[in-house]
Amino acid sequence: MRALYLLLLSLFLFSCAPASPEEFANESVYIQKELLKLFRTVETQEDLVEKGPKIRSLSYDLVALIKRANEYYKTTNEEIIQRELPVSKALKEEMKRIYEIEGGRSTVEKYQREALFLLDEIAK
Repeated sequence: MRALYLLLLSLFLFSCAPASPEEFANESVYIQKELLKLFRTVETQEDLVEKGPKIRSLSYDLVALIKRANEYYKTTNEEIIQRELPVSKALKEEMKRIYEIEGGRSTVEKYQREALFLLDEIAK
């Protein structure tokens, strides 16, 4: 039963995958807003530990999106349009605040480590 559920879920996710630069940008904004909301609720390292699984999940989602966008641009030969979105700037500022919390940087990096390794593989 679990395998059927996973199959249906993966079919749904792949059928809803972005297919244009605008859709990639929209999904990116959504994931970044979710991370921003999550980080804004953090005041202590304990908060980070509590929210760690969600940080990990959203980090993987963002890397998966980057991977799909990279593959899209390789197959379509479209020019990559890079722009800093307001949510990206807000997320950077929130990350700076989180890093100032005692143990904040190491805790966040712990939950993002595997996703960042995947991102490094994409860049190669």
